[in-house]
Amino acid sequence: MTYFCNNLLFILGFLPLRLVLTRIISVLPPSHPQLQFVPQASMVPAFPDNALTGYTPKPKKGFVNTKNKHFYLDGNLFDFRSFNSPSLVPQPTVYEVLDVVRSIAGFAAPVTRSYTLRIANEQFGQTSPVQSIESSHITGWNSSKNDWDFNELAWKRLDKMLAVAAEEGVKIIFPIINQDYGSASTNWAGNFNDLIRHRYNISDYSRAQITVDWFVDKSIREDFKKILHFMLTRKNTVNGRVYGEDDTFLAFETGNEMNWASINFKSPVNITNSSRLISSPTLTNVNTSFTLTHTRPAPANWTIEIAQYIKSLAPNILVMDGSYARNKNVTEAWPVESLQSPYIDVFSYHYYGDEDLSYVTECQARVESFGKTFVVGEHGFYLSTQSLMKGYKFSFFKDSNSSNYQYFYDTFKGAGALIWSLRGHDETSGFQTHSEGNNIFSLHVPGFKNQTSKEFDQLEYDIFPIPGPPYPFFATNSTATGISFKGSAWAEHYEIWGATNGGRFVKVADNVYDNVGPGELFIAIEPSKPEEPLYVPPFNYINTILPQTGWADNKWFEGLVRVILRPPGFRKRHRSLSHSSRRHSTISPLSHQVVKRSGGPGTNGGWFCVRGVSVNGVPGVFSHPAYISASDDV
Repeated sequence: MTYFCNNLLFILGFLPLRLVLTRIISVLPPSHPQLQFVPQASMVPAFPDNALTGYTPKPKKGFVNTKNKHFYLDGNLFDFRSFNSPSLVPQPTVYEVLDVVRSIAGFAAPVTRSYTLRIANEQFGQTSPVQSIESSHITGWNSSKNDWDFNELAWKRLDKMLAVAAEEGVKIIFPIINQDYGSASTNWAGNFNDLIRHRYNISDYSRAQITVDWFVDKSIREDFKKILHFMLTRKNTVNGRVYGEDDTFLAFETGNEMNWASINFKSPVNITNSSRLISSPTLTNVNTSFTLTHTRPAPANWTIEIAQYIKSLAPNILVMDGSYARNKNVTEAWPVESLQSPYIDVFSYHYYGDEDLSYVTECQARVESFGKTFVVGEHGFYLSTQSLMKGYKFSFFKDSNSSNYQYFYDTFKGAGALIWSLRGHDETSGFQTHSEGNNIFSLHVPGFKNQTSKEFDQLEYDIFPIPGPPYPFFATNSTATGISFKGSAWAEHYEIWGATNGGRFVKVADNVYDNVGPGELFIAIEPSKPEEPLYVPPFNYINTILPQTGWADNKWFEGLVRVILRPPGFRKRHRSLSHSSRRHSTISPLSHQVVKRSGGPGTNGGWFCVRGVSVNGVPGVFSHPAYISASDDV
């Protein structure tokens, strides 16, 4: 869960956000086909005097380093309080990448943590969740070349994200691989157990778990280094930067929530009770059962060897230990050898719910006692209670959930913290949303006090906004022609402006909000009367004062697993990319369809443009002007 209160940033003593008075979001070439027509200059209406219509981005050059348990960039303190952006890596469109990056760029220390590389698993018959070949960075193992199959299209999308982040001055913490949480039912992005399945040609998920220990097996470790080598020596196809030399990366994290699971066998299998079947990857016709527990960090020899290899290819980029022990004994959170290693710069831990707050300062003290830098990699999902904060006074937040966030930041004085999680605008208008259960949802900038959808979290307000340029397009809801737009990061509401050919833009709608689900923003227009005021339908606001209690991290499977080990057989390898449906499979249908264009400007039509306005009432950048003719097909 992620949000920022303006008061909170000043309480922390961090630099205030860069307001739109001093920073304007850039206008990139419009990506929508409707906006690609370039009219004669004399026909484009004039913008209002002193309107903001363009700017040059301000990248933050240089590698982030650590000193005295804090972060520094170009000699200046660069500690951060920011967001996790889990949707950033797989975003399918440039606009959606740009929106998330600009959301992060609005903070004084623009840092975010993405999610991991995607590992395909649809070849194994996995259905829900499934990581498709098309959207994965690693699609399988190629025995003929003794290396992984890499999906160049997915890597080019990652290239573009990094190029956008570099241009906008955002630093990325990148966890390389995802943890095996113990069950295929929580294998959302593909994880290291899928790499084992590919490498040893094992289709069954549980069989792979007991066949090879990811953290012990030397062969799979060397094969993992091949992924690291491919990534760190890759030359970005957009800006030409080599990943291992790209200062866009604040840190490479050895993995997301890396935990060394304990497997205890419950039935005879001709194997010691404390080890996997490492020596018998082709074991056949054996029935067994085992239990899983997850209370150990990644072993020191694995983390140190991987960190050392990363440093050999990316010597100027920080390495962060991705271990997550899930153990309340702080002395067992990280191995001493890891804390002492010169190859590991930063240590991280994840905290959810009020019961974890008291553990944060203990972890910070433990890490800093070894002279290392500590980061809260994820935190949030606090309960609606102040039971752990007796006598604490709150003055800036509207409810106890928000008070818990203030308490967290008043208590935590470490170098960095990232709340879970931020989502951006959607390509089809509105916002992407994500539920964590128990009335907890992803958050959005700038935050919206009045909610129109149950899938917007109730704790979104207040946040400092920095509005940028929207991207308007024309649409129809089958009965009328209308305008919609892809929103801009940090805009609280929007203005719509209209004009005739060669005229001057006038405001035709104010207080237009886009805190709706994907594809739900639509305002009817009359193309031949662009200067007439528009009717903006009122939203049906919903009750958002709902309990957020009882959340539990259920992705970790701990319990009995029954496996029948049969001859593995060899599955057919996929050599071509399959097509998968777009990720919006769970959202409501679009409220409109795109208008079919009849051609260039005629004598009977109008121009429209949109701009965002900050919470403070400061107008942002105007969008590219868009023309629609009365003869366009609706």
